[in-house]
Amino acid sequence: QTAKAVAACENLVKLKPTDPSAQVLLGSAYVDIGRIQEAIACFREALSLDPNCFDAHIGLGRAHFDRGRYGEAVDSYERALRIRPQSADALLSLGIALSSSGRYDEAMQAFKRAKELDPQIAEPQVLTGRAYLRAGMYAQAIECFKDAVEIDGTHAQAYYNLGRAYLRVGDKDLAVQQ
Repeated sequence: QTAKAVAACENLVKLKPTDPSAQVLLGSAYVDIGRIQEAIACFREALSLDPNCFDAHIGLGRAHFDRGRYGEAVDSYERALRIRPQSADALLSLGIALSSSGRYDEAMQAFKRAKELDPQIAEPQVLTGRAYLRAGMYAQAIECFKDAVEIDGTHAQAYYNLGRAYLRVGDKDLAVQQ
């Protein structure tokens, strides 16, 4: 089915070569199947057609992230946020890229802004907690994971990471309960 989806997107680009959204769809399909270099070319083409194409910046960020080019991913996500500063999803992606590049303080700020924009989702707390775990700040990580569980009692990653954090501070009993 993936091959059919890619072929459909390729046909769409042939039909609408100057439509940035067609390029974004094809680029996203390429990312999904690991054809990252081709995806990057599609996102760049979309941006040449419309420099303010939010989805192209997000897609380019994802492609760079998947290649391990975290700095370039950060740049793409920051450009997307200049276009749509109220995007919690773009802030989460930015935070993940920042955290992956070891920029934990900046990552936590991005996650905090995402939480402020959408306080009903647990993901910013989970991601903040994971950044705290990586930074060795276990007490703060525990609080973030507890908050995430309070927001969404079915968030498996929140429970899993809460257990990991408890293990790091030596509380095996609480870790097992999670």
